[in-house]
Amino acid sequence: MKKLLIAIVAIATLTSCQGLLDVIKNEPVFAAASSEVLDGQAFVLHRSGTCDYSWSGGSADVAFKVTPNPTINGAGEEAVAYVELKNTNKTNDVEFTIFSVNNENVEHKSDEDITVKRWRIGIFTKEGDEIVRTFLPSTGKYYVNVSNNIEYIARPVYVSDDEIVDRIVIRSITKKNKPGDGRLVWDKNGDIEIKDAAALEFSFKTVKAGTAEIYAHVDNTLLGIDEKHVMTTVLNIN
Repeated sequence: MKKLLIAIVAIATLTSCQGLLDVIKNEPVFAAASSEVLDGQAFVLHRSGTCDYSWSGGSADVAFKVTPNPTINGAGEEAVAYVELKNTNKTNDVEFTIFSVNNENVEHKSDEDITVKRWRIGIFTKEGDEIVRTFLPSTGKYYVNVSNNIEYIARPVYVSDDEIVDRIVIRSITKKNKPGDGRLVWDKNGDIEIKDAAALEFSFKTVKAGTAEIYAHVDNTLLGIDEKHVMTTVLNIN
């Protein structure tokens, strides 16, 4: 992607305006909303060329879908991609390449690397300390021991480095009445009391000993995508 943009700048410098227009018309220039996205997230592919686009990508570990595909006659400025890691036991980042091909000339293409990051639902005390969790590969779920009648906070956390996810970028170019940041959809099953559910935070209070589950997935409906990849953390309430 960077090499292609450098080439366009060089052409603009050395050729006429008509030459630049030819590049825009024939070269499939695009940029993903972010170089890092969450497992199960939809995000915008911003298009700056006017040629026909056909998208492909993904791997044995990553499912990849783009809507619309293909885009014809430069229709629309955006396409929306959805990615999901297929291997629930994989904890490292996965990189893959998106290809954008001019339907009139398959030799014209550009690519961009995207890192798809695994994440989990971390459970924190009100003071901000994360509670120790156990991951069971057989279930693909995290298990956390908590106390009854206590308030806790659930937050998305990157699996690779245990850092809290503080932003979900779905559109890097600000548009009127169109959000640039995404949010999580929270849900629960079991005897816990919801205190507050925000874009990237879920506050709750345990009310009964036993087990309960907290669910979260990226709200892809903001971009018109129905797919969702639900993460689950099981609470063992003592």
